[in-house]
Amino acid sequence: MEGCEARRWVEIGFTVLEPAQRTARLPEDTTRVPYEARVRGFAVGACRLGDEVEVKTLTGRRVRGRVVALDPCFAHDFGRPVLELIEAGLEARALLRLLGESPSAAAACARGGAIDSEAAAADRAGGEAQA
Repeated sequence: MEGCEARRWVEIGFTVLEPAQRTARLPEDTTRVPYEARVRGFAVGACRLGDEVEVKTLTGRRVRGRVVALDPCFAHDFGRPVLELIEAGLEARALLRLLGESPSAAAACARGGAIDSEAAAADRAGGEAQA
């Protein structure tokens, strides 16, 4: 089993509440298991997987628990891209650019109104919008 020296980045786990200490308002299958926490930080002393160790977190807290990972990484993602969200982001960026360049567009948004693209184009060109 791999060990580590002090100051190695580790993840620890510990039980926050035993099943008997959990509220009865939770679903039955949830109340049957302990409430556990995982914390990452620098090991204060040498340790191995499964050992109890104290860690110092990035915020300076000191927490004790069993080592569950050495050099843990983030293994989550946000799923497949959603085309509508990508398009909305592009549209929002375009609107922000327009607002930054156009006093009349900024004023319309401040009033909660729609942006008049002709007036905004005229603002950028330094002229008047045509009626």
